[in-house]
Amino acid sequence: MESIIIDHPLVKHKLGVLRNEDTKSKEFREIVEELAIILIYEATKDIPTIKYNVKTPLIDTEVEKIKASNLVIIPIIRAGLGMLNGALKLIPGARVGHLGIYRNEKTLQPVSYYMKSPKLRKEDIIFIIDPMFATGGSMVMAIDYLKKNGARKIKLLCLPPTNLALSQLSTTSIASSGSKTTLPNVIIFALLCSLLNLAVSIS
Repeated sequence: MESIIIDHPLVKHKLGVLRNEDTKSKEFREIVEELAIILIYEATKDIPTIKYNVKTPLIDTEVEKIKASNLVIIPIIRAGLGMLNGALKLIPGARVGHLGIYRNEKTLQPVSYYMKSPKLRKEDIIFIIDPMFATGGSMVMAIDYLKKNGARKIKLLCLPPTNLALSQLSTTSIASSGSKTTLPNVIIFALLCSLLNLAVSIS
C-alpha cells in the first residue's frame, strides 16, 4: 500500500484554520470542501484520458477528456459527506455511493449500518473520502466491502490521518482472490501526517 502525503503551504494554512477553536462552522465546512478539491486533484493525476476532435473558432484540433463514469466517489457517512461536494465540483460526472460505518465505543470495532455502492466494474477507480482516519478500522471495513463487490483499484482520501491509522492500514490483510493480501491496489492520499485531533464537527 502506497501513501502520498500532500505537504503544501496552502494545505498547512487551511489545516491551521480548521484546528482553530474560533473557526465558525460555515468556514470549517467551506475549507473541508476546498481541501477535498486539492485531494481529488492529486488523486486523479494518473487517470486515463481519451483523445477526440473538436472544432475551435480557428481550427479543428485534438483534445483529451476523462471517462467520468469510470470514477466512483464513496464518502463514509456522515463526515465524508462534507468532502463530497468538493470532489463532485471537479468530477461532476462521477458515480457516487455511500457507506455508513461507526465505531462501537465499547469494543472500539467498526460497525456498518448502511452499505451502498454502484455496480463496480474492473476498470473503475474508487475514491473513498473521509476527513479523518483515527484508528483505520472503518476504512479497512470499507475496503473489504468494496473489494468483495468488485473494486480493483481504490484510493483513500483524507485530511490528516493519525499515525495509528496509517500503521493499521499498512499492516492489515484482507481477503483478495481467495487469499490474504495487504490491501492490494490501495493508495492513500492525505494532507500531512500527524496525530491531529480536529476539534470542530463538520456536521
